[in-house]
Amino acid sequence: MAIFETGAIDSLINDLEISANKTADMYGDVVDAMGDEFLQEQKQTAGTMLVGQYYKGYIVNGLRKKGKVRMANKSYVDIVPDGTVTDYHHKRGTRVGEIAFINEYGKRGQPARPWMSTANDKALPKAIAKAIAIIACLLLNAKSSAHCSLVGTTDRVSLLPMAICSSS
Repeated sequence: MAIFETGAIDSLINDLEISANKTADMYGDVVDAMGDEFLQEQKQTAGTMLVGQYYKGYIVNGLRKKGKVRMANKSYVDIVPDGTVTDYHHKRGTRVGEIAFINEYGKRGQPARPWMSTANDKALPKAIAKAIAIIACLLLNAKSSAHCSLVGTTDRVSLLPMAICSSS
């Protein structure tokens, strides 16, 4: 004769409800972490690729993370070159975004210097690894992503980074 007990089902339901509540906050945490990675790489790449006689550092200094939007099933962050430049070459004022666009795609007489697409290609594996680490940590019952930290290398997506989850 078989014995069927359902004593653990209440704790299972409770665990599933807690996981569902964590998921809503997790979207924003993952997007913030990935946005930080892309912003850092874009600043570094712009600083190394955009050099020359006329470059004054406006793009690197103007890059900002804006527009943090968190909804039930969608979260995103905009990384934009922000600000206006007024100097000898831009007497009437020029948006930093326009300068960044011209550097990225070029114009007649000025070849393209694709710093943003290069930076995004370099940052993608690191950003994905960071997202995987946050998700893994939260699934291992950490209270929030603030309690998660990365250990080891995050240079390769194929290697799942270790997540340390503390309960404090």
